[in-house]
Amino acid sequence: MQIRKFTEKDTEEASNLICTTLRKVTIKGSPLFAIEEQCGEYSPEEIKKLSKKREIYVAVQNNEVIGTAAIDRDYIGSVFVDSSNLKKGIGSRLMDYIESIARKRGYKEVILRSSPIAFGFYKKLGYKEVKRKYQRSQLTMIEMKKEL
Repeated sequence: MQIRKFTEKDTEEASNLICTTLRKVTIKGSPLFAIEEQCGEYSPEEIKKLSKKREIYVAVQNNEVIGTAAIDRDYIGSVFVDSSNLKKGIGSRLMDYIESIARKRGYKEVILRSSPIAFGFYKKLGYKEVKRKYQRSQLTMIEMKKEL
């Protein structure tokens, strides 16, 4: 697996990966309209716009995008791993990669927003809960931070 900077050629694959992950894993039990609204935020057009505001990175295996992560100053977002590749260390490697970028830029801590399903993953990586029940489209998000 290789982690590299997102290019416009990755747009469709990244969008499909994120929406599939949202539907299958991240927001189980959430209202369908909320999941679809979240998917809309990661449509190919929105990902292109996002890539101009944040640095997006992709995990690639066999020429296929299997994970994404983004950084904007001290904020980490858009961390998704293809559901068929969960529990293989891809998310951890993406997080290590993004955190190393933040460290090199002099940030002492990073923040992110986690779904309840991903909370345990981030906690194992050393993230601590800052604020629970950050509501967004009836989705519970948990703000977390980690000292680098």
